[in-house]
Amino acid sequence: MTTQMLTRRAVTVAALGAVIPSVVRAQASTRADEVFPSRPVRLVVPTPPATALDTRGRQLAEKLSEEWQQNVFVDNRPGASEKLALDFVVQAPPDGHTMMMGGFGMVTVAHLTKLPYDPLRAFVAITKVSAGPQILLAYPGVPFNSIAELVAYARANPRKLNVATGGVGNIQHLASELFSKAAGIAFTHVPYKGGSQLMTDLIGGEVQLTFNVASVALPHLKSGRIQALAVAAPGRLAVLPDLPTFSELGHPSVDVNGWMGIFARAGTSGEIVAKMNKSLVRALNLPDIRQAIIETGGVVGGDSPEQFGAFVQSESAKWGKVIADAGIRLE
Repeated sequence: MTTQMLTRRAVTVAALGAVIPSVVRAQASTRADEVFPSRPVRLVVPTPPATALDTRGRQLAEKLSEEWQQNVFVDNRPGASEKLALDFVVQAPPDGHTMMMGGFGMVTVAHLTKLPYDPLRAFVAITKVSAGPQILLAYPGVPFNSIAELVAYARANPRKLNVATGGVGNIQHLASELFSKAAGIAFTHVPYKGGSQLMTDLIGGEVQLTFNVASVALPHLKSGRIQALAVAAPGRLAVLPDLPTFSELGHPSVDVNGWMGIFARAGTSGEIVAKMNKSLVRALNLPDIRQAIIETGGVVGGDSPEQFGAFVQSESAKWGKVIADAGIRLE
């Protein structure tokens, strides 16, 4: 072989050597998107079946299954203010094949009990799914029909009013603590293990007050079995346009949203996070999903991972202070 031929071959090899890394980089940059999901995806829900988080999770799982051509199945792991679900997901590989439908408890549990990890660092936010403002509900037989009358009665009768909640440290409990502090009044807290018995006892007058979302309250409000006093949101609800906000009534700090959103393990690649966000935002904008959220008094989500992450941080700071001020702890 001549020197000239060897020189040509060397130049060719050198040229290929320059091209191959760029091809490899291009393949690597798309590999995460190409292979995810490469097997069934688990969506962990921290509540029992038939709850709001479970219902919304199943609706989204169906849409994601269709788009990704992989089975996305719901795995219910209720208990301990979302801790059991968090404990499971935090041990999953950060490859996107285990997601979590997190809720309000995700940012409060670390303030209520000791955890071996920080939920805000152990998970990456994908997008907010929806938000449902809490409404203060009352038994119709109470001697007041407005927030002003309630506050006057509670000040004259400290702790005579029972406020029912779904458990120590849950959203209803913290909403009542936030309101009682803002109004300078005191309730007697009556924690329940489940929401159905709570509403039954409110209708029967066994307890006088509770906080809950519109989807739960609407059927009972329409029948007149309970009354609504105010909504803990910046603006009025489309499904209850005559119901004033706490802010309108002089208590602007009483803003309580029962939000839910999708999370993955920290360390999940940016490509996978972006794909999950894109697919979820697309699903949330489908007419049937939007209608299901709006008609139950909710607000449709669909923000970016960065926006949702900032929101989660702000919620943790807000409710951590409420929990600390009230001295609430889970045993």
